[in-house]
Amino acid sequence: MTIRVVDGGGNGLRRADLEGRVLFNHAKTLGPVQSVEELLDFVCAGLPDCTKGISFAIAGLIKDHQTMIQSPNIPFLNGINLAGVVKGRCGLQARAFNDMDGAGAGMNVLCARNLRFFERFMALTISSGIGGRILQDGKIINQGAEMSHFVIDKTKNAPLCGCGLCGCVESLAGGEAVKRLVWDKLGGPNIKINQHPMAYLDQGFDAGADWAKQIYLSVADTLARFFATTLTTIGYQAVVYKGTFAQALFPRVEDEIRRKMQDYLMLGMRPQAESLQFVPSPDPINDSLYGAADLFSRLMG
Repeated sequence: MTIRVVDGGGNGLRRADLEGRVLFNHAKTLGPVQSVEELLDFVCAGLPDCTKGISFAIAGLIKDHQTMIQSPNIPFLNGINLAGVVKGRCGLQARAFNDMDGAGAGMNVLCARNLRFFERFMALTISSGIGGRILQDGKIINQGAEMSHFVIDKTKNAPLCGCGLCGCVESLAGGEAVKRLVWDKLGGPNIKINQHPMAYLDQGFDAGADWAKQIYLSVADTLARFFATTLTTIGYQAVVYKGTFAQALFPRVEDEIRRKMQDYLMLGMRPQAESLQFVPSPDPINDSLYGAADLFSRLMG
């Protein structure tokens, strides 16, 4: 049987069909979709005859894996029973899952396929923001959690996050937050229009520039606190990561993160920090698609 999987983002939709372990029939929209009808046109086009159902990995709050309560990237879906409108269009069962749940489930599938088994691990995305899930034996044990939105900086100058809090993990270590730090360090007018500020950060760090090292070490300290807190609360063996900033960050400061974690852990927990693995997602582009299919199969049987 085939499952159609759809990834919904602010820049448009991606879809593919999964049969067994193989993704095929990849397609994407040229830009953001503008209406429910346009979304259904894309989602239901060219369905294979043997399709069992349609599964979404989509940012936002979802009720019963069917109704979008709040969709930050596709706001016209707010209040829409996505499963209902899909079934009305093509007659197939459909379910929706948070995109971070999909990514975590997909990472689990792909790591197992690559003969890497972690009994418990954190699935982590660091791009413009930060998202995380903890999986145990392939099951998400903190579904819907906002792991990066707890406050670790209570000073009066703590930055404001889009979540409404000041000094939460995302406001200090998310890509957008760090981009602002680079902008402030270099002065916006000195940054070339066609070069992303984060490229300056990576180039500066690799060249040994003090300002770039200071930024990366600050981010490493924030993440060390984050990992120490979550490791103490819910022990795990690895962090499987994805996201543009994560892919630049961990190869540069992974050892510093482990070192700083020692400052925030009691003596008996320090060996867990030393052995903690940081592993890139085997397929950061498609892990959410694999995960959406896995979650659909687990839920629907």
